[in-house]
Amino acid sequence: MQGSLRALLFALMLLLSVGIVSIAGAAAREGVLAPAASPSPDNRRLGRVAMTIAAALVVAILALGNWWWDVQAANLKHTMIDSAPPLRVSFDGKSQLTLRIDEDHWHKTSKDQWSMSLIPDHGHLMHIFLLRVPTMDRFYHLHPGQSSDGSFTVKLPAIPPGEYKIFADIVRGTGFPETMVSEVNLPDVTGEALSGDDSGVSASTFDSSTQKTNVSVLPDGGRMVWEQDGSALKASQVFWFRFRIEDAQHKPAEDLEPYMGMASHAEILRSDLSVFAHIHPAGSVPMASLMIAQKDSGLPMDHGSMHWLPAEVSFPYGFPQPGDYRLFVQIRRHGQAETGVFDAHVGPLE
Repeated sequence: MQGSLRALLFALMLLLSVGIVSIAGAAAREGVLAPAASPSPDNRRLGRVAMTIAAALVVAILALGNWWWDVQAANLKHTMIDSAPPLRVSFDGKSQLTLRIDEDHWHKTSKDQWSMSLIPDHGHLMHIFLLRVPTMDRFYHLHPGQSSDGSFTVKLPAIPPGEYKIFADIVRGTGFPETMVSEVNLPDVTGEALSGDDSGVSASTFDSSTQKTNVSVLPDGGRMVWEQDGSALKASQVFWFRFRIEDAQHKPAEDLEPYMGMASHAEILRSDLSVFAHIHPAGSVPMASLMIAQKDSGLPMDHGSMHWLPAEVSFPYGFPQPGDYRLFVQIRRHGQAETGVFDAHVGPLE
């Protein structure tokens, strides 16, 4: 609910409440008087008593209504509104991370309505994103494999110690995507080098007071440039984010390759981690969900068979809340995944 509408409704509630109390007091104080007669001290006392009783009743009714609303909302949350299942994470003390999808009340009671099986998205049943907090200076995009007992395991690369927030993306058999959230405290992990579709990046410590930059240097000496038109970012508005990839000579890169069937991937996180989005050039809908929708509609399916890519990637996205954000933009060049890191401040919609 918008702040202006919330304020209007609250003001109307106060007006009605004060009106009810005032009417009760006036009725008790002057309801039995003759026309033009002045209320006696007893009448005024009776009016004050009536206003006190009316105020208590109004408060009780509002409290009861709020309690009823909370109960109904909690019941709907457990029986009708989908919620991502809990994610249990454990670390073996060396390099292996194990993730297990638990079932909450909603998933236990909705097995007849939703497919609990998983389908691959971009070639993987699960995508996990590890972000070191609160500094937001280490970010990893990894792909665990599923074990026979249903859990997921992944051998971690070399990761410095710290508290890591974990975001795990899956797609149900119906095409419904879910993002599960957990955390893990890791020691200094001396793992193997990143390979395949796995990627990671080291960035500066996130600082909302630091002046924002539109250039991110890539490991091979190239760079990624955020092409901005100078307009301020606002919440609840859809923007097209465009990033130009250049080689070490600052010329348009000519070696971009598809990264898991897409020109690029991007992850957007709010500084307090209340917002996480995994988006692609086609938006935030997973490829697996799009393929199911296209198949059901009879439209031809585009499997992302790209061989040569231009030196620019773009994404549509609308920030749901104002605040400070960090963006991780991922591409693949000459067989290696690379990540550009950008910070942005988003103002409220005026």
